[in-house]
Amino acid sequence: MKKIYLTLLLLCFMFYSGVNIFAQAIGSKFYQKTFDQSNGLPENTVSCILQDKFGYIWVSTWDGLARYDGNEFTHFKSTTSDKSCLLPSNRINWITETSYSDIWCIVNQKVYLFRRSSLTFEEVCPKEQLRPIRHICPQDNHKSWLVAQDGTAYEVADNHPQKVLRKFKVNLDAENTAVYKASTGDFSFFADTHGNIKFRNLYTLEIGYAKKNPLVNLIYGISKYRNNSVLVSTNHGVYVYETPTKFYPLPGWEKQYMRYLCVDKQGNIWMANYPGLTELCPIKEIITPHKIAIEQKDEFIRALYQDKLGRTWIADKNNFIRIIRDNKTFYLSSNGTLSESRSAFGSNIYCIYEDYLGNFWLGTKRNGLFKLTPSAGKFDITHYPTTTQQFGLNCSSIYAITEDAQHNLWLGTHGGGINKAVFDKQGNAKFLNAKNTFKNYPEGCEKVRCFYSMKNGVMLVGTTNGLVSFSTKEKNPKFFLNQEKVKENSMIGNDVMQIAANKKGEIYLANFGGGVNIITSKQLLSNDLTFKQVNTLNGLASDASLTLAFDSQDNLWTISEMAISKYNRNHTITNFSIRDFGDNFIFSEVQPICIGKQILVGTTQGLLTFSLDKLKKSSFSPAVVINHIFVEGKERLQDFNIKPSLVLEKDERNLIINFSTLDFNRSAPILYKYKVEGLDDDWKVVKNTSLNLANIPAGKYTLEVTSTNGDGMWNCPIRKLSIEVKPKFNETLFAKVLYSILLIALGFFIYIIATYIYRLRAQIEEVQLATNEKIEKISQRIHELMGNKASLEDLHTDVADKIIDKQREFTDKLMEYMNQNIERSELQVGDIAAHMGMSKTLLYTKTKEALNCTPLTLINDLRIKRAVKLLESGNNVSSVAYSCGFSDPHYFSRCFKKAMGCSPSEYNNKNEE
Repeated sequence: MKKIYLTLLLLCFMFYSGVNIFAQAIGSKFYQKTFDQSNGLPENTVSCILQDKFGYIWVSTWDGLARYDGNEFTHFKSTTSDKSCLLPSNRINWITETSYSDIWCIVNQKVYLFRRSSLTFEEVCPKEQLRPIRHICPQDNHKSWLVAQDGTAYEVADNHPQKVLRKFKVNLDAENTAVYKASTGDFSFFADTHGNIKFRNLYTLEIGYAKKNPLVNLIYGISKYRNNSVLVSTNHGVYVYETPTKFYPLPGWEKQYMRYLCVDKQGNIWMANYPGLTELCPIKEIITPHKIAIEQKDEFIRALYQDKLGRTWIADKNNFIRIIRDNKTFYLSSNGTLSESRSAFGSNIYCIYEDYLGNFWLGTKRNGLFKLTPSAGKFDITHYPTTTQQFGLNCSSIYAITEDAQHNLWLGTHGGGINKAVFDKQGNAKFLNAKNTFKNYPEGCEKVRCFYSMKNGVMLVGTTNGLVSFSTKEKNPKFFLNQEKVKENSMIGNDVMQIAANKKGEIYLANFGGGVNIITSKQLLSNDLTFKQVNTLNGLASDASLTLAFDSQDNLWTISEMAISKYNRNHTITNFSIRDFGDNFIFSEVQPICIGKQILVGTTQGLLTFSLDKLKKSSFSPAVVINHIFVEGKERLQDFNIKPSLVLEKDERNLIINFSTLDFNRSAPILYKYKVEGLDDDWKVVKNTSLNLANIPAGKYTLEVTSTNGDGMWNCPIRKLSIEVKPKFNETLFAKVLYSILLIALGFFIYIIATYIYRLRAQIEEVQLATNEKIEKISQRIHELMGNKASLEDLHTDVADKIIDKQREFTDKLMEYMNQNIERSELQVGDIAAHMGMSKTLLYTKTKEALNCTPLTLINDLRIKRAVKLLESGNNVSSVAYSCGFSDPHYFSRCFKKAMGCSPSEYNNKNEE
């Protein structure tokens, strides 16, 4: 017995030695999250875990079901108010998912179905006498087997499990009835009822027992894991199986008692670990800056440069200059020598440039310009400080150096604008600047940050106050300035930090506060250049761009203090936050260097180097799900991911929709993007997980929601929800037709009233006309008694002989208008007055003076005169009435009889006789 015990101890020692060494070789790392009642888990005893088809994590506890969406737990339990089904207890022992996404639940060895369409529990086969159920085995034909403790199996339909379709016996140790099982690429692993791990070779169909730790005698879970392996939870640790004979403990979980586990789609491991629930998230590899001087608090990289020999120059604010070649690092000292030991150059270098002759030029902050001439393994150093001479360097801070197409050296100073260096044969330098030569250099652009020199002689200058352009071919060039303007296609942000061009020759600017500005104008020597932007509206991490550069694949890399953004050739943006690189530094404004597939970036904690192939974002595409919908403040109990439609009654117009993204390993905040087609077709980007829709009009709409994944990538599928709002009566088609009919009826009624008013006005005018006629008759009678009687036919002639010249002009104009318009029935005194250019009162006076009659009498007399002529020509009475401007033949007859002493008909009869 003692020998057996010693042998077991030796086997255990050998086992642990081997597996621990293997685990160290793998080097798996996780970070751990714990959930319990303090952060939303309804109860600390977890009995089972699963991830459904959408991506939710479902947990059964001793107090009902819990659904986790990455933000919070939603609790489902049976209460006395449930009308559908009352569970005997909320202590749920086991769960699994049906083919219709509902949840099978085992409570007290009885089976219940949690319907997600109504979020209620339903008893399974309530009229059947089932034996105590052990577990449930979902099948591929939308059916499931309810497996009892004694091996009796009951087949039921997943959608309507109200009766048993068939009853039969099964082997509890067989693969098809195993509680826990999972497959790798070559093997299927499953647990029997005796604590063994069995396997089936998927190619040879061989079935056997997998090796295990001798201390393992209970299996609590088998789940598919990454890299063609399975994860096995036991009474003595958690193990990773790659083959039946090759296995090792999960690092950090070698001995722990772990009852249940689940591996989600991302490879996160969920464990029932009393008290509560544990999630193990794989930690991705982080690239961090390389700091040379550990003892220094900061190592702020301020200049990066790659020379023609492939050497990398690195200058930091601690006054050190490193030159790296073939993985060897040398330090440049103040006397020009190179040493492998740390030695300071002594000046704060802000820019480095190699000219066409192989000389190196170093611009400093507050210490002028240095020229380094290679000489036998070291450098001869010439210093050009600022001077008060006319052609001396006008500023001691030099932030940019470049050459033009004619190999002239240009310096960008931070306070003195641009300086052009001119050298004589002896090497003496003259510096041409705004003080001595460039008198028309733009005011306010003295702080230069960068240059971009073009082969055609055009020079672009980035300043803190705009973009300056000029031609280097001119001795005293004309300068052009472009700044932010309130107009379309203007540059955004005046602080131009860096300028670069891609292989197509397109020029990009890094503007602090304006993101990236792309020049779209072909002619660069202009004060009115046009631009287009790439900024946060397009997905850029920050508009406070510090610098930019293109890699070997012509992708644009834009750097801000806390992020790096990659702008791909297909115009998509990938953002990398500072958390992706260690989160203990910020990026500097030095332009990155792209060497092959390597990118070198300056930070406040040294040099950050990363490979284009390794710096990648997660391609995981999680589901965006709708968790809750509140209608008028009351939650609508339904899983809208299964049935994505919502119908609102006519008085339900206010919604709150809660959604989330099922990504459980987040390294960046989730951003959401939504639109409501039919209400607002524009996409809106938000950070919060709730959407408020207020006062929704009647109609049919479609809500579309998508988001970034946990790594900041916009690759989630769109979740759609159809929304129908039933109309109120006044919004129905019937109401609209009815209102249209009423409106038409109202219009017709108004027309009738208007017509009546018009006729009434005509009658009033007739009365007025009759009154005036009587007055005129009396006046004419008086004239007759005085011997001044005149016949109607001679009215115009008699009066014309008596009027003066001015009255003749008035009379001719008046009679011309009257003869032209006498046929108009609507002719009124106001029309005549308007034509004559006078008031009605003045018209009355002048007509009375010139013609000895009123305007109304004149109208009536002329109409009667015209009627007499027409009647004598044989026309009938009605046509004569209308031709003479009378709208009513009866009224015409009355007027005619008053004037002529007989009716029109009698007048016709007299003429015929």
